[in-house]
Amino acid sequence: MGKSMKYQFLFIVFLMLLSCGESKMKDPEDVGKKTFNLLKKLNHIQIQEYINEFISLEQIRSLAKNNELITSEKGRNRLSSLLKDEFEEEIIRNFDYLTETGVAHEIIWKNIEFRDYVYEIEENDGLKLYNGKVFINHLGEVYFINVASIWVGDQFEIVEIRDLYEK
Repeated sequence: MGKSMKYQFLFIVFLMLLSCGESKMKDPEDVGKKTFNLLKKLNHIQIQEYINEFISLEQIRSLAKNNELITSEKGRNRLSSLLKDEFEEEIIRNFDYLTETGVAHEIIWKNIEFRDYVYEIEENDGLKLYNGKVFINHLGEVYFINVASIWVGDQFEIVEIRDLYEK
C-alpha cells in the first residue's frame, strides 16, 4: 500500500472512530435509555466511572452563566455556588442507596429489562428540569428509578439518579 493510500485509510478509520463515539442525548427519551444502560452496570461499575456519567461541575458553572437557558438570577446563583464535593457526595449517596435497595430486592442489575421512561418538565428559578422515571422489569417485578436531567444547550445531561421503588 502506497504512503498516500495508507494516510487516506488511517484518516477514514479516524473519522469512523470519531463518529462511533458516545452519542449526545438530543431527546429527553435518550435520558431514559442512558439511565437504563447505566443501571445495567450497577453491579460492577466503579464509582468514578458512575460519577463521570453525570453533568460535570464545569458544565454546571458554564450553564450558570447562560442567561438564555437559566432565566433567573436566583437560579444562576444557586448553580454557581454548588460545590464539587457536595455534588459528588450526593451522587455517591444515591448510588449507595440504589445498590443497597437493589440487594434488598435481590436485583441483578445486568439482568434488568427496560419497560418505559416517562418524564415531566418542571421549571424552578428559571431552570427547566426534566424529572423522569425509568421503569424496569426484574424477575417479573416492575420497579422504577427517578432520574433528573437538564438541557445544557446542545444535549441533555443527567443531574440525578435516585431511589428504587417497586411499582
